[in-house]
Amino acid sequence: MAGVKVIVFGATGHVGSQVAIFAHKFGAEVVLAMRNVSATIQGLTPELESQGFERVQADLTKLDTVKAVLQATKPKKAFLYLVQRTPDHMEAVIQALKDEGVDNVVFLSSFLLDSLENVPQSSPIAWAEAQVELNLRKHFPGYISLRPGGFATNILRWKPYGEEVRLYGPDHTSDFITNTDIGEVGARVLIDGSNQQAIYLHGSALITQQDAINDIGKVFNKQIKLISLDKKEGISVLEQLGIPKPVATYLANGSANWEEVLDADKFKEGQKNIEKYTGHPPTTFVDWVSTNRELFQKPTA
Repeated sequence: MAGVKVIVFGATGHVGSQVAIFAHKFGAEVVLAMRNVSATIQGLTPELESQGFERVQADLTKLDTVKAVLQATKPKKAFLYLVQRTPDHMEAVIQALKDEGVDNVVFLSSFLLDSLENVPQSSPIAWAEAQVELNLRKHFPGYISLRPGGFATNILRWKPYGEEVRLYGPDHTSDFITNTDIGEVGARVLIDGSNQQAIYLHGSALITQQDAINDIGKVFNKQIKLISLDKKEGISVLEQLGIPKPVATYLANGSANWEEVLDADKFKEGQKNIEKYTGHPPTTFVDWVSTNRELFQKPTA
């Protein structure tokens, strides 16, 4: 399958950028679909970009731009992410992919999904992902769903506070799966396919938010002060960071000790899947911080 042309929507995102870079490493021609074609892509140097990447302007909320880039570039595989609040749950975009010759899709979903039916709307992210996956199942029966746990990049939402972090639930745990691991798996199955339709992915260990912030402090050799908030204050802080209130409320309500809610067998399966598709165990959180120091040093827009 070397040399296949793939299109990566959301190529400026933490995961999309890594899918694109790894897909190129694995031999694909890569179309970078972006709202802003001048935007910086993490890890993509000008020298590397000149060796098999193409930037195109596309917005998944504007169907005409999607059709135009598909007709111009003619990719065979597509990496897709959730765009919330689309009235048709992205079906028009999915239909366009099919109509323009894409033969399979890898969709960035989440571990919150098990079955696609009967997902409650009180879980807005999982419900929205399920509706998109139902549309994918209709048009691309062999589509692949990546279902990672809690993103390590979520910790970047606290970066505006510098050496002081105010958050709800410092003792709440997450697996902090890295965008590089998700991206590497995503690129591999985008090119080679998979006998698994739903691929659960999890990080190296469950750690608390407090420990994650301590790890960041160790890497940068500084003390980060953590101020614990109640749930109402935590929701308010998330809103100040630009997260819509319904999603902020959902995130706060869902924040918990994962040992109590995460199936142990599914967690182990997610860790094994990282090794299955990448050849290495899940990257630890502290190693990810150490190799991505620039993410924590860049000024926040």
